[in-house]
Amino acid sequence: MRSPPSLSPSPSLSPCTLPCFALAAGLLLALPHAAMAQKSHQFDVNTPITIPLGAPGTTFGPADPYPSSVTVSGVNAPIGEVKVVLRGFTHTFMYDLDMLLVGPGGQSVLIVNRAGGVSPGPMNVEYIFSQDALPMPISAIAPSGRYRPTRDPGNAVIALNAPAPGLPYALSLDAFKGRSANGTWSLYILDRAGGDVGSMTGWSLIIAEAPAYANPSPITIPAGAPVTTVGPAAPYPSTTIVDGLEGSVRSVQVMLTNLSHTYQRDLRFMLQSPDGQTCMLYGNCGDSTDWVNADLIFDDNAASGMPTTFVPVAPGTYRPTIGNFFATPPANMAAPAPAGPYGTTLSVFNGTNPNGAWRLWVEDSTGGDTGTLAGGWSVIVNGQSCPADFNKSGGLEVQDIFDFLNAWLATCP
Repeated sequence: MRSPPSLSPSPSLSPCTLPCFALAAGLLLALPHAAMAQKSHQFDVNTPITIPLGAPGTTFGPADPYPSSVTVSGVNAPIGEVKVVLRGFTHTFMYDLDMLLVGPGGQSVLIVNRAGGVSPGPMNVEYIFSQDALPMPISAIAPSGRYRPTRDPGNAVIALNAPAPGLPYALSLDAFKGRSANGTWSLYILDRAGGDVGSMTGWSLIIAEAPAYANPSPITIPAGAPVTTVGPAAPYPSTTIVDGLEGSVRSVQVMLTNLSHTYQRDLRFMLQSPDGQTCMLYGNCGDSTDWVNADLIFDDNAASGMPTTFVPVAPGTYRPTIGNFFATPPANMAAPAPAGPYGTTLSVFNGTNPNGAWRLWVEDSTGGDTGTLAGGWSVIVNGQSCPADFNKSGGLEVQDIFDFLNAWLATCP
């Protein structure tokens, strides 16, 4: 059985590739546009990395430099997606390595932990780490290609050497979603076992902006404050319009900006999608502590929810949380807000239509205190990947057609 020819978009086409090229051109015209296109920024580090410091005389320990860092600026929207490219990567036993990416907000993602194969190891390859790719092989040598962050589940995760941050580490690049990209990003590489060495010619950080839709108008909590101290906010609801996005929702994050209130536990924030799904973001959490110009991010991938008992809440990123106090007074928000039960995770919006009016319902459920959401709020919508983006480059291009045909013909005699 002969192997099928490898197709590539070459200007010199043999007779056997011409029909395929015509088919590819037809398919390109028929394929849909990429869903929810996002503006991307690429930041390159061209300084070589030696693995480990002192190689080849030294064969274990931190790489040189440790960390390798890049400064990101000019990204004006929250992060939608992060990819990491390792260029000219060589190591004689990649399974020895840990690689940790740390963002400017302190989020730490383990890119590689005991994966990628053993001797003789990869030689001068290029790896692209993307959350929507397949895992890297654990014991087999990984060829050039796209992989999601990968660890060997048979080994415990151990903290990398200082100055790398300590545990815990996230295992998904989605940990960066919704956050600011600007600042210093650091890549820590640690060789944990002796006997082998490696190097890289450089690396790149690719950041796609999230489609963020904001309503910066202030919200008074409650309406009529400071005379009125209980009831719905003004406006009620606050609305932002999402328009022109293709495909369906893959994930949602919500940001509240400059929240002030004299009693944390009084507050309720509920998000409603254009299709009517609801999620209680903040249901009577915290204690009597004041909010003072606080920024809050709600993300299903956050490390934790808010405290549900009488414990103060600090500004930061949290999973949607309903406190123990939520059922007293009654759990339904004031009309015309939809009645409960309300969703408890942002994943209730996944697979729905993103376009239309997203509504934030804000209520002060107990009298005696007032506040404002001075900076308004925003919803960050991440869309489904485009199925026609066969090589997962983030856009639809001719190479996707040739990659599709190569895979299609791979089993042909």
